[in-house]
Amino acid sequence: MVVGYKSVGDLEEAKRLFNEMPQRNVASWNAIIFGLVKLGDLKGARRMFNEMPVRNVVSYSTMIDGYAKAGDMASVRFKGCKVKPDEFVMVNLMSACSQIGNLELAKWVDSYVSRSTMDIQQPHVVAALVDKNAKR
Repeated sequence: MVVGYKSVGDLEEAKRLFNEMPQRNVASWNAIIFGLVKLGDLKGARRMFNEMPVRNVVSYSTMIDGYAKAGDMASVRFKGCKVKPDEFVMVNLMSACSQIGNLELAKWVDSYVSRSTMDIQQPHVVAALVDKNAKR
């Protein structure tokens, strides 16, 4: 239900339903965080992110994307991060590097990708790598 309200643009109703839920799962948390990020409320999204009992790759990726679009990569610091970044998180980071021209982050991404076992031949990964390196 939360995802449905969020997708039609009624974040207030989605938040109300979320607050009334007896049990919340990671998908419902992610839906609210995504809605807040989409509206540009990164403080609210980060507050919800910090309250989440369990985070997944989608949670981290949504926050990274929000900070990248706001040009605030300095805020992409997650204490106790226990999620191994997958190619989708790395594509978001590559996109962030392209958008804000952060050379330090670009070098870290290159280093991480070269040491990882992720399949960098996937079209979305290749496109992000090309874009990031073209703007370096």
